[in-house]
Amino acid sequence: MALATELRLQQLEARLGQVEAALRSIQQPAAPAAGDSREEEPLRHLETLQQNLEDGGSISSSELVHTQSERFEEALFTSDGDEIRAGITTKGPCYELKHSVWDACLFIGLPTLSKWDSALAGLLLLLNMFTQIAFVLIVRKRMLEGVLQPDELTEYLQFRTKVAHDVKYADLVGGRSMARQVCSQDESLQWANAQTGIISDLNDYISIGPILALLAIGCWLSTTLRELFNIMGFVSAIRGFPPGEITVIAPKEDGDSGRVVLTKMSTCRKYMVYIFVALPRLVVGVSLAITGTSYLANTLNLADLILNAVALAFILDIDELIESAFMPRRARFLLNALGTLPIARLDIPGLAQMGGGFQERLKNLLKVALLLLGLSLAWVCLLQPLHDRVRLAHNILCSGRQDFIYTVNAATGLVEATPTFPDNVPLTGNQESVLRLAEVDLFSIPDWYTQQAIDSFQKNGAPAILHTAGDGEKASMNLLFQLLMLAKSDVEMAAERLPCMDEAFPARLVRDRLRHTTNETVGSCMELAEKPDLCADMSMNTLRSLCPQTCGCDEPINSAAAAFATVPYGCPKMCMPQRATSLKIKHAPCTDMTAEEMASSQFIRRYFHGLYAVQLGNEEFRTARTKEYTMSLNSSYYSLLPGPNKTESLLRAGEFYRSGGWHDAMANANYMLGLGIPHPRGLTGCAFLDSEEVKAVAGGGFCLPRTDGDLVVSLRAQCPVTCGCKADERKLQYSPHGQKEEDLAKEVRCPQLMIPASNDDPHVKPGGGFMSIVTAAHPASKSVVYENMIHGWMTRGADDPMLPQKEGAETVKESQASALKLAVDFFLQLDLQWSWLVCRQAWCRWLAGFPSKVEAEETREFASRGCHRIMAAETSRRADLDDV
Repeated sequence: MALATELRLQQLEARLGQVEAALRSIQQPAAPAAGDSREEEPLRHLETLQQNLEDGGSISSSELVHTQSERFEEALFTSDGDEIRAGITTKGPCYELKHSVWDACLFIGLPTLSKWDSALAGLLLLLNMFTQIAFVLIVRKRMLEGVLQPDELTEYLQFRTKVAHDVKYADLVGGRSMARQVCSQDESLQWANAQTGIISDLNDYISIGPILALLAIGCWLSTTLRELFNIMGFVSAIRGFPPGEITVIAPKEDGDSGRVVLTKMSTCRKYMVYIFVALPRLVVGVSLAITGTSYLANTLNLADLILNAVALAFILDIDELIESAFMPRRARFLLNALGTLPIARLDIPGLAQMGGGFQERLKNLLKVALLLLGLSLAWVCLLQPLHDRVRLAHNILCSGRQDFIYTVNAATGLVEATPTFPDNVPLTGNQESVLRLAEVDLFSIPDWYTQQAIDSFQKNGAPAILHTAGDGEKASMNLLFQLLMLAKSDVEMAAERLPCMDEAFPARLVRDRLRHTTNETVGSCMELAEKPDLCADMSMNTLRSLCPQTCGCDEPINSAAAAFATVPYGCPKMCMPQRATSLKIKHAPCTDMTAEEMASSQFIRRYFHGLYAVQLGNEEFRTARTKEYTMSLNSSYYSLLPGPNKTESLLRAGEFYRSGGWHDAMANANYMLGLGIPHPRGLTGCAFLDSEEVKAVAGGGFCLPRTDGDLVVSLRAQCPVTCGCKADERKLQYSPHGQKEEDLAKEVRCPQLMIPASNDDPHVKPGGGFMSIVTAAHPASKSVVYENMIHGWMTRGADDPMLPQKEGAETVKESQASALKLAVDFFLQLDLQWSWLVCRQAWCRWLAGFPSKVEAEETREFASRGCHRIMAAETSRRADLDDV
């Protein structure tokens, strides 16, 4: 008690000394006014208190503080550094103990904790050190990879040049490049999800990313600076305790129940605290400050930026989490009881001891300065370079021209490109038909389609064609496979399955597709009949497929499709037999068109215009064919070039051919080999077109046989005499080389079974020319007609909507089974006959080997019985197979 009283008196004396110094510094006015009486009252009160102290009286410190705060606006600092302002006392420089593993380690080994509690606290310290350091190492090793480094930027450049504009990855339905889809973040895109995600991050980061990152880094640096200054305060507090042999912790003597005070600390404990608490804590704090700042600066996604900042703060607070969850209650109570550790004021040489208030303000100023320095370094060294790389990555992926696609010409190796549509294109006709088939429940919302537009869309169009198995909407593996094959097919393969009729598909679906294809010019096959030139356009495969009769795919002589009335250009393959067996071709006169008829023929005009599109339709073709044309003129017909300057005439002729002048001349029946170059023999019309001179300069003749695989049709029907045709040659050909049916039948070397349908050629039916010759040569041959079936019934059955049958599915199935049984019986019969023939041949060769006729006669019966046994066994085996 004596020691405490002495300390109390020393504190009062110090405060009194401060009051006296303040009184001496006051300059009182000579004659105070009446209004100043209230200002002088606290001063007189202070003088009274001073006199009482000098007389040996006693005063309370609260009375002294209250009087001083009424008189002076400035703060008063005690010898301990406590700040007194407006009657409120704030403790001086001190370290505030927190509920942390680091702070709880002060009590390890003290009598105030049991041995078990001390051991547990030590284990928790090790656990905390390991956990925080492990987190720091993981973040540093695994999560600090550079963002948008040169190799990644190079990959984006490769993506832009290889994939983003490649025709293979374009949206050909909507007519958009992948670059447009990626940069517009199209939700329907099935490719390049990584690039779409990075574009979203880049857009967000460019707009506000650096500012948000700077704020997050500022918050993080503030958190770590607080931790670092706490470490400094902790070390200063430990350093300020007077050393001793033991550490003393005792209850406070000011009557505050439950409070304790640490009066001195052993030197050994101090060093242990420095090594096992302060040093690891400092390493973790500095590492987290640097690593966390780099981690936040390398984060592109704004949402991840906030989450990463919170995650880093979690790592820093692990010590408090472990303390609150596992620390013994006694240690936590001691932390509350001890409260703070005093920090000695700085003693700077030449400045004596630094005042407590100035020390606190200097520390806060230092924090702000370090924060600003950290933010500046983070911006210059981390954020600004990242922002530059972000803008560069965005430019690589999305800047410049986005709306084009390209492919590489397989022959030349050159890149060829074409523009695509921008992002804001409406739904195509195909997309609308799919949407109608999907039966999506749509309704109007603000800034979208109106309800009237939605209702109009759903009512004024047809859905996509739905192939089903049976009467209901059932799935079928066969139909799934057919649809897959259709998706992988080209125009020629798809045209093989199309019916040769105009009304084969829903009218509304055909209308939408025709309007889309012809830019709203044509909406039906009847309207197309008024504009037949569209059928002769090389790019109008859709018109020839949907309106084959209107486009003349089944027309043998005067087709509206002209040169493109072929399967590769969309005409259904089923039209080919109809065209070959058409009454027009059967009854057409076997005479050539005259030059005058050709001059007035719209078919000839469309034919040569289409031929120009095929032969010289693009720049590569024009260059190559023009070169061949001029070389042919130069080598064979140089003397026919007009004018004295043959070289100039040759160049003009080449340009004339290149620009389509020669094909226009043919379309107008102006027969010449080139500009100003007449035919050497004066030929015109069909004779001109089939002449060797024209074949040489035009790259081929016009009398090629008309077959299903021809790229363009020939002019055999228009020039039958010149092309060497006879009347029966214009019928359906079974050979690409144009042989007659009789010649083909004579070449047959074995019996034939023909199973024609009702619409098959009469030649293969009983009594037909082909069957008559084959049956005469091979009596086992026969033809069985299925009058209730349509061609294709055996392979396609009744499920193919493109080839409707007369009968239902059950009748078709029965006919198929009957035809298969007929074929099996036919082959079994041939096999038995062939076995008997082989047996007889072997028997005769065997008999021929005997030297005498007697021996041969004796063995004849034996051999005959052997052959019969062989045939009986073979017959039985065949019957068993037939039962199976």
